[in-house]
Amino acid sequence: MQFDTKLAEIGALKAKLLTMPRGLYEAREAAREARGRVGEAKKRVVDVKVEIEDGKLETLLLVSAERANGSDKPRYSNEAARNAAVADALAKSSAHQERVKRLAGAEADVVNAELYAGQLDNDVKRLEDEQREWRAVVDLTVAEVTLLVHGR
Repeated sequence: MQFDTKLAEIGALKAKLLTMPRGLYEAREAAREARGRVGEAKKRVVDVKVEIEDGKLETLLLVSAERANGSDKPRYSNEAARNAAVADALAKSSAHQERVKRLAGAEADVVNAELYAGQLDNDVKRLEDEQREWRAVVDLTVAEVTLLVHGR
């Protein structure tokens, strides 16, 4: 009777172990895709930063090209005055404000994507640990059955 019980246990363990590789594969795929989304989000951050810098340079060129009262002299003769004029122009620029908002959104997307990818990586580790634990249970059950068979 005890032998039949152990054989039933082995059957249940076998069924459990046969489902584990698929779940682990799916978890690894989900984690891989999530890490890809992190990379995409980081690329968007870089792209928006480039747009912001391009806008700043364009504004600097426009401010630098301004002339004082129709003369050939620059309107802003020193760097501090030019930088203040650029900062003022950027603060008034709706395009610049939209880029800054997009940057904040893209940076938030990176954080969220990294958190999600981290959770999925933890799920993979948990499933790997669970699979190792179940294999230990199988090894123990097989050892018990072996003892029962030899004890008959």
